[in-house]
Amino acid sequence: HDALPIFSLADELFEHARAEFKLDLTMESGAPLWQHLLAAWKATGQMPDALHTPEAPEGQRHLLAWFHDLSAGRPMDYSEPCAITWSEMAAWQQMQGLPLEPWEAQILRRLDQLWLMAWREGREKH
Repeated sequence: HDALPIFSLADELFEHARAEFKLDLTMESGAPLWQHLLAAWKATGQMPDALHTPEAPEGQRHLLAWFHDLSAGRPMDYSEPCAITWSEMAAWQQMQGLPLEPWEAQILRRLDQLWLMAWREGREKH
């Protein structure tokens, strides 16, 4: 399958995204996890391990920015976020004037899967 080599090139991006998505999860207090961890760091003087996140590869950071922009318009189904569809991605692409390469669209879809997994894991914990 053609997507496999593309995904292996984006492994660092996916690793960064997994960590970022977990830090962005909203806690019971209504604040994201990263805010709680920063408060703990301030209180103890020790940086929590969860804040040591891998860097996003420089040549792929735009994909994460595109994903966040696309995800901001994500539809909801009752109380759950829906996966971003191909048609939503096509509409976003047209509105932004950004002709996506097929490999970029595949990476955006994978980022969406990772975001949804993090969201569901966060819901199960709270």
